[in-house]
Amino acid sequence: MNRKKVRDIVFYLHRSIGFCVGLLLIVVGLTGSLLVFEQDFDHFMISQQYGHITPQQVQLSPESVVNTIEAKYPARGDFHLFRIYLPDTPSSPYVGQLSSTDVQRKEVFVNPHTGKIIGER
Repeated sequence: MNRKKVRDIVFYLHRSIGFCVGLLLIVVGLTGSLLVFEQDFDHFMISQQYGHITPQQVQLSPESVVNTIEAKYPARGDFHLFRIYLPDTPSSPYVGQLSSTDVQRKEVFVNPHTGKIIGER
């Protein structure tokens, strides 16, 4: 085997392996970015889907929000409240998480200023 043929084979292998590794790094980078910014994407999607919350001076207590959610979804029904997330900012909603006996989950979004349920998913 002459020197030029060996060089061409090594060059082809180097280019092919570099291309595959490059694609793998792109996929790892993009999926990692999605994981890092998941909460920001989620807040954006909630505001786009259910509307923007206008901040007001008075914010409801978590107890009143729990009462609102439990009034809409009674514990004896399919779903029961097991977790509530407080708003991160004045323009983000309370998020109540509900679960059922057959392991289905539902999120309920409540306006922190009016106490109105603005949506669920």
